[in-house]
Amino acid sequence: MAAVLATGCMVMAYLKCRALVLAKGFHLCDSNRVKMPMITSDLMIPSPFAFSIQQLGYVDVDDLNILLKVVPYFPSDGHTFGVPNGFTWNNDEYIHAVEYARRLGMHFSIVYPKVKCGSAWWLFKQEFSEGIFKLQCPLPETNFTETMAVIHTLFLSGTQPNMTNAIADLTPLGTDNYGYMLFNPHIGINIDSYGAFSNQNIDFDNWSTI
Repeated sequence: MAAVLATGCMVMAYLKCRALVLAKGFHLCDSNRVKMPMITSDLMIPSPFAFSIQQLGYVDVDDLNILLKVVPYFPSDGHTFGVPNGFTWNNDEYIHAVEYARRLGMHFSIVYPKVKCGSAWWLFKQEFSEGIFKLQCPLPETNFTETMAVIHTLFLSGTQPNMTNAIADLTPLGTDNYGYMLFNPHIGINIDSYGAFSNQNIDFDNWSTI
C-alpha cells in the first residue's frame, strides 16, 4: 500500500508543476511535462505531503542584486506523470489504497494546483561531509525558515547518518553558500516530521506559504 500511496504523491507533484509550466507558457511545454494522467476525482494524498507539494510554486528570491524567480518543473524524460520509469500509475488502485488507509486513521488532503506562489523548502542543498548531514542555503537565508527545513526532512532518507536524497537539480543556482539551516538531524527525522505535520491542525482549505 505504501508504494501505491507514494505514486499518488508523485503524480500530485507532477500536476502541481504541470500547472506552473502551463500558466507561464514556458518553452518547457513538451508532451512529457504537460500530458494529463487519468484521474477520476480530486486526488487526495497524505496530508504532510499535500502540505509540502502545495508549497511547490514560483519563488521570488529576496536579497540578491538581481531579480530572480525560481520555478520547479519535472525533467522531460525518466518518468510518466512524475512516476519513475519502471512504476505505473493506476487510478483505481490508488483510490482503493486511500480508502483503506483512511480507515486505518491516516489523514489525507487535496492540493490546489491553481495556487502558483510557493516557498523555498525544496531549494535547500543537501550536504554530507565529515560524517555530518546539513541543509545548506544556496540563496540568502532570508528566503528560508525553520519550518521549510522541517518540510524538507519529509523527503530525506532517514535510515542512516547520510540522509542525502536529492529532490531537485540545483546546479543553476551556482555554488554560493549563505549558511546552514539544519545540522546533523537524528535518524528517523523523516518519520517524526511526518507525524508532526499529521498531528497539526493545518487549514488545508486556506493555503498560505511559510
